[in-house]
Amino acid sequence: MRMLLAVLFIVISGCATGKELIESDISVNPDLELIFTEYRYSIAEINRCIQVPGLCLKNGTPVFGAVSYPPRTYLQGLKLRYKDTVYNLNTQNMYNADVKGVRTEKGVVEYFYASCYDKKNCIVRGIFSDAGGSYVAEWNIIDGVPIRTMLTSSADIVHKFLEDIKPPVYE
Repeated sequence: MRMLLAVLFIVISGCATGKELIESDISVNPDLELIFTEYRYSIAEINRCIQVPGLCLKNGTPVFGAVSYPPRTYLQGLKLRYKDTVYNLNTQNMYNADVKGVRTEKGVVEYFYASCYDKKNCIVRGIFSDAGGSYVAEWNIIDGVPIRTMLTSSADIVHKFLEDIKPPVYE
């Protein structure tokens, strides 16, 4: 009974906030997983988007993933799980990620890449798009510290990620 009440409370509180949760897990291999938490924007949140011609700003920062219209969703969280270690990756300013568990498109475009040398050194790359505004992000975990090293909608970099999302191997 107590469990049922707890579940009911969570459902009701979710309805009260008007936020729909979209969770996606992408298993890269048995030891490596990406866990996404995305929320749909409420009407009030969409209205808070400061509009300038052709651009949406949140706190003066461009909204990645929304081109000339307010964002529909925001990426609340992204976790990298490698064996028994979990890292929270920075998802600030990431909107309309449209993840939904999609990893490849017809075997041609790979949207996410993750690799770990060991449990303290990893790289994660992603292409995020809702068919309106594409952008890419990269995170490095260096000696156990996660750092977002790239967040851009620059067309040439997005195109490069679309060609091959894997990072170059240096000798």
